[in-house]
Amino acid sequence: MTEVASTWTLDSGARIAIHERQAAETGSVVGELELQGLPWRLERPAETDSSNERCELLVDCSAQPVKCRQLSVELVSSARHMELYVYGVRRNLLGEEETSEVYFGTFRGAKTEATTPSAAAATQFFRVSEEFLQSKSDHDVLKCIHKIRIKFVSLTGDKTALELVNFNATYVPLTPHRSTPAAASGTPPLPSAADLMGLMAGMSVGDSPGAMNPQFIMLAMQQMMEREIETKITQVLDAKLSILSQRLAFSEQMLLQVQQRSDTKGAYFEKRLEKLQNEVISLRHQITPAEEGKMETEETKEEEEEEKSSE
Repeated sequence: MTEVASTWTLDSGARIAIHERQAAETGSVVGELELQGLPWRLERPAETDSSNERCELLVDCSAQPVKCRQLSVELVSSARHMELYVYGVRRNLLGEEETSEVYFGTFRGAKTEATTPSAAAATQFFRVSEEFLQSKSDHDVLKCIHKIRIKFVSLTGDKTALELVNFNATYVPLTPHRSTPAAASGTPPLPSAADLMGLMAGMSVGDSPGAMNPQFIMLAMQQMMEREIETKITQVLDAKLSILSQRLAFSEQMLLQVQQRSDTKGAYFEKRLEKLQNEVISLRHQITPAEEGKMETEETKEEEEEEKSSE
């Protein structure tokens, strides 16, 4: 059974099951990662001093690695954004396989209708649905997944708790005879570091079809340089995107605070205006009788003056 962990408080009995089934529509085999016992409520530990600690969910399937050529992730939670990291096996710059964590990106959810028994009244829910292909160089780690780490950003409602309503991860397993991108394009496979060193020394190491072939050596070097440049560009872009996502989350938080302050001030001004209107109405009622008495007094004086003048 695959283990599930979180940086926030999570039920100790939380589990995720991995199983494969045959899709009724296409007849192909589809794998599923199924969370048990949803909806979940993940609460920030009370002893945590920093309110900036993000809620993270870790799916550890290293005991039963998931090998796939396509991964689809869909979840509904009370967080506006989701950051996805995948830890698994991928090729390094020397063409050798190693285990490392890859940042897949930050994704904004679409607002959706959902509810949980423990959700606060102001809680909003967002749906994130993304699909990834192993054929892309930056998603090569999908061929052997050990861990999936999800970071939830910009929580709504109660900031000390995350409401996870739904989690659905499906994948298309790797087939034993699938064609690799190199074979499909007709290019020879990238040799390992040992093969390349042997070729450069003029020796045939292993069963490389391009041994003692300068063109093959140049092609291998070109592929390795392209992969190194691509990896560096990807790392820089990932770092920039991570910074931008953090700034976006901070900006949204500030906008929310400004909106709350505006609503509070608006309610105060409305009450003040209503009070002033009531005071004006009261003054009108007080002034009207006094003006009527003044007019009667002036009319009486005019009548007396007319009588005196007639005499």
